[in-house]
Amino acid sequence: MNDFDYYKPSSLKEALELKGKYGERAKILAGGSDLVIALKDEVLSPEVIIDLKGIGELKNIEEKGNSVE
Repeated sequence: MNDFDYYKPSSLKEALELKGKYGERAKILAGGSDLVIALKDEVLSPEVIIDLKGIGELKNIEEKGNSVE
C-alpha cells in the first residue's frame, strides 16, 4: 500500500475545502470497504484520503419528494 495523507474533517465545509484543494489527487472515505480493498490491491494510489464519517451534517441524508415503496 502506498503512503497517503489522511484527513478527518469535522464539517462539510472543511471536507469540501479539502476536496477543492486536492481535487483528483484525493479519494473520499465514506464507508470504506471498496476503497480499502482498492488501496490494499494498489488499484488506487491517492495522495490524500478524506474521511467523511465524522461529519454530523452527513449523518441523516434523506430524499425529499417522490419515494419508491
